[in-house]
Amino acid sequence: MRVAAATALGAAAVKAKMMADAEEREVQRQIQIAIEAQLQKVQLKLNSMTHLEDALERERSIMEVCLLELLLTMHFLLCQTQAYIALCKRTRKGNGLFHDQSMFS
Repeated sequence: MRVAAATALGAAAVKAKMMADAEEREVQRQIQIAIEAQLQKVQLKLNSMTHLEDALERERSIMEVCLLELLLTMHFLLCQTQAYIALCKRTRKGNGLFHDQSMFS
């Protein structure tokens, strides 16, 4: 009877060890799945950030071109205004077109 009890107890211990090992493998598998899912999420976010960075760089380049165009337009208008004022200064005395001559002095 003691031998049978010892054998049964030994068999139960082996089975418990096998179950514990199987549970440990399942926990490790679940952890691996969770890590892979998190890694995939990080990779997707990184890809999104890369696309966003590229889009922002393109937008910055466009804005630089627009700024340059604006500055050139402003320079052109300033030159045109100065030329107009110079023309008005040369012709103001002869034709009396301007009532307020002070702005061209």
